[in-house]
Amino acid sequence: LPLIHDHHTLTVCNQDHGAGGDDIVSSLGVGASLNILSTSRISISYGCKFIIEGDITDAKSVTDTASLTPSLFVNGGASITGGSGASFTAKNAYIKFGKEGSNVSSKNNVANGTFDFSFENSVIEAGLDIYFAVPANVNPTFNFNLKDSVLTTERYLKFMAPGCNTVIDNSNVNICSSFMNDGKLEIKNNSNVTVNSYVNSSHGDMTGEVTVDNSKFTIKNSSNINKVIGKGTGKIILKNKAVANVDYITDMAITVDTTSKLCSKVIDGTSTITIDTTNLKGGLVLDLSESSSREGKVAFEPALPSYAEAIYGADGDVTIKSYVAEVEGTRYTDLTSAFKAVKENSVVNILRDETITGTWDCRSYNGNQFNHATFSVPVTINGNNHTLKFTGTIKDDILPQTEITYQLLKYLLQNYPENICDRYNFKKEEIEEISDEEIMKCLIKGIRQATIFPMICGSAYK
Repeated sequence: LPLIHDHHTLTVCNQDHGAGGDDIVSSLGVGASLNILSTSRISISYGCKFIIEGDITDAKSVTDTASLTPSLFVNGGASITGGSGASFTAKNAYIKFGKEGSNVSSKNNVANGTFDFSFENSVIEAGLDIYFAVPANVNPTFNFNLKDSVLTTERYLKFMAPGCNTVIDNSNVNICSSFMNDGKLEIKNNSNVTVNSYVNSSHGDMTGEVTVDNSKFTIKNSSNINKVIGKGTGKIILKNKAVANVDYITDMAITVDTTSKLCSKVIDGTSTITIDTTNLKGGLVLDLSESSSREGKVAFEPALPSYAEAIYGADGDVTIKSYVAEVEGTRYTDLTSAFKAVKENSVVNILRDETITGTWDCRSYNGNQFNHATFSVPVTINGNNHTLKFTGTIKDDILPQTEITYQLLKYLLQNYPENICDRYNFKKEEIEEISDEEIMKCLIKGIRQATIFPMICGSAYK
């Protein structure tokens, strides 16, 4: 196939074979278009290279491809074959495979070597299937990378070869019929993969590993309980606020961290469920529609710490509670609720490290008809060797800086009079005669005349 320069079009009406052969490069420049209208499949094989660059600005914002001109239109699908691998690279491009011939697939007894497919900020449409077949007497590697792109198949998307390494990065994938994975599949960075209607397949059980990282994975209307996600050695891993909606799962090793959620009707067979508590957060982790509790059927790695507990629902749900403080025998999942509950002489026991963001003012909390500002007996905060980190700004209208400065001076005069005398050249008897009222008056006068600037926790009053 030739080099097609920017914004030029080439239409091939009778193309029985496509690129094939070592060092053969098919290059399409920005805005160029190659249309292959034959119903025969083109060949991506024997070390050939496709390099395609289109002019799409934002592939994920494309809502109607009818207005787009394909950088590459292949009416009859493609055969991935040959013993030397091949590469297919597309950037900012619209790639369309038609319905007339067959699918885009590998030949299971011929395809060998390494086949690299890379799509960036591109739109890919397959009129039928895209699949990498189970190899027979060969050991190919298929690297399929989708970044900032949109992929739609009218039927299947199947990574059936163990040597499939697939990364879906900040991309949307819409599969109209069936999905399979026997290799390694990573769905990450706010990607969304949807299988609209699972159908039976002759391939059998899926044995690959699916990792969903801060993304969403959905299989709708799944009817085959034995083959929806996998069976035997398959794995699914959810982490970093991932969500998976899969009706039926059989014989899978499932790992879900406490920021993520797995929704399912039935998790059957010998499936194992592990909840990863490494970065423990609270929330609903398993959202199931079963007929019995999952208590005793879920593992925790590492084990749940003392400040957390698992709540088991009768329908199989599992919710993690992560408590930050305990007051008067009651545990709370947030500090606001804990401080609202304190009374005079209460002890707030901190149960774990916590970071507090934004503005925070415990003076305005009212618990049990008490206003904290009126307490005459102090409230004790027992940190238990934990850390409370405040990252928000303390506003001047919230923080009583004059009052705090007054209390500090009063404390220093009572406990460190010698230091005050040395620092400010006072005599001890002079500071012993200073009343609380005089301290406050001097502070107010100094602040008003801008000769004193209280500075507390990085917030300055002027």
